[in-house]
Amino acid sequence: MRYRAGYSLIELVFVLMLMTILFGLVTAPIAQMRDVLAVRGARSELAALVAVTRATAIAAGGATLVVDVEAGTAWIESGGARVGDVQHIAGRHHVKLASGRARLSLRYDALGIGRMSNAVVRVKSGNVTGTITISAYGRVRES
Repeated sequence: MRYRAGYSLIELVFVLMLMTILFGLVTAPIAQMRDVLAVRGARSELAALVAVTRATAIAAGGATLVVDVEAGTAWIESGGARVGDVQHIAGRHHVKLASGRARLSLRYDALGIGRMSNAVVRVKSGNVTGTITISAYGRVRES
């Protein structure tokens, strides 16, 4: 009988079972981290839009950030016209936005001071939820 190099079927099955178990242990933390990063990214993008809106308001004499919570989009308006493109926050980050209102209008005057009531937007992906709070003066706080 000649000696053949290689692995037996039992060894291959054992290795495949071990790899399946390890893969199962790794996928849950990866999914959790993906959700955390998606929520952080969406919150940061929304906070950046608030900052751009304030800067636009100072430069143009006033501006409004409109957030369509149901559609998950946001855009900046100044002087009755849209400034820039519509940002598809929910679609880009695969999150859902929620708020007490279907549409938020965050108005800033020529000094960059907010002229609105406090607004809270919740960002959710999987079982991870984050919030962004915009004060009546237009300051942003992420949590």
